[in-house]
Amino acid sequence: MNTLRLVSYNLHRCVGSDGTGSVERIGSVLEELYPDLVGVQEVLSSERVPSPGQLERLGGAIGMSALAGGTLVEGEARYGNGLLTRFPVLRAERHDLSVQGQEPRGALEALLDVPGGPARVIVTHLGLRARERRRQLEGLAAILVARPEPVLALLGDMNEWRPRPFRDPLEILSRGLLPVPIARSFPSRRPLVALDRIWIGRDYHLVGSGAHRSALARAASDHLPVFAEVEPAAADGR
Repeated sequence: MNTLRLVSYNLHRCVGSDGTGSVERIGSVLEELYPDLVGVQEVLSSERVPSPGQLERLGGAIGMSALAGGTLVEGEARYGNGLLTRFPVLRAERHDLSVQGQEPRGALEALLDVPGGPARVIVTHLGLRARERRRQLEGLAAILVARPEPVLALLGDMNEWRPRPFRDPLEILSRGLLPVPIARSFPSRRPLVALDRIWIGRDYHLVGSGAHRSALARAASDHLPVFAEVEPAAADGR
């Protein structure tokens, strides 16, 4: 089938809203979703040691390849973004979106061999301050046009929760991508704001979207996962 299920999920180090840490519980949430790819934030990966980190353990549990894009070094692990995918990775690149004086931030870009042809996926987690996010959004906009391959999706915790008068600060991304309808995802027990967002490329058609609100998802992290089901536009003649 040509329909793809894309997920963005802030894992909060796999520590749930009940204060319990469990990689296995996060894996069970992902199994409920049965995604084709997952952009994750706030995850530990084992790039510097042979033993698997949270990201690699999740990939093994649900049969997906794990691609790390951490921005912080914590002992022998890296912390930050990651990608889980069922598709072959043709190329991967990390982009630095850090703003001086603030926590290091970045974007993980991967070229995947997906139905319809190779396409790019970008995973990110933006900063806490409005000025910081504005510069990071400009960086993301530059990344989107830097390569010729089409973009399948941008997945991220955008940390944008306050409405701005007259202008949506995330609008810059919609110049080249299609925003998926907003779904409240934070805090997971009683979602009030839509921090977690997905954009899809204009070569794709949105079939469905939302926040995954199962009882397990409400407990597994302080964010709910958000998802989008898409298919190549040519699949339905659009």
